[in-house]
Amino acid sequence: MDSRLSWRSKFNVESGLLVATALERQAYNDDHVLRLVDFLRGGFLATCRAQLRLLANTPLCMYDLNLGHNRLGDACVHALIQALVEHQVHVQALRLQSNRIGEAGGCAVAELIKKGPKPVVELDLSHNYLGSCATRKLLLAAAIRRDLPLHS
Repeated sequence: MDSRLSWRSKFNVESGLLVATALERQAYNDDHVLRLVDFLRGGFLATCRAQLRLLANTPLCMYDLNLGHNRLGDACVHALIQALVEHQVHVQALRLQSNRIGEAGGCAVAELIKKGPKPVVELDLSHNYLGSCATRKLLLAAAIRRDLPLHS
């Protein structure tokens, strides 16, 4: 992996939780995060499961994935979301604010909301370029999740 990709992760073995991953304000572009996605698919997630003693069908829980204030576009977000869904990673808080995410990226996030092993409880997509189609898909994905906590 590129040495310029510095990110922080913490494990809590007792709860089976990958506590936080932060790549905020690192001026990463799509190429950087696509290399990270390749790294995740290339064994990192399997290593996490082994270290946390999780079975293959048990979701790996990532408390906070913070990729805000970078230069991430739709293709990058789509690849990241696809890897998270494919490897059953539950992201409790997903922060993608202030990137270059448009319709396709917003629709990819909707897929994570819809197909993720557990609901995304906190989502920040502010200061991106989402249109009405992506916004509609995000709202519909949230609406069909029966396990999504709703607050009045």
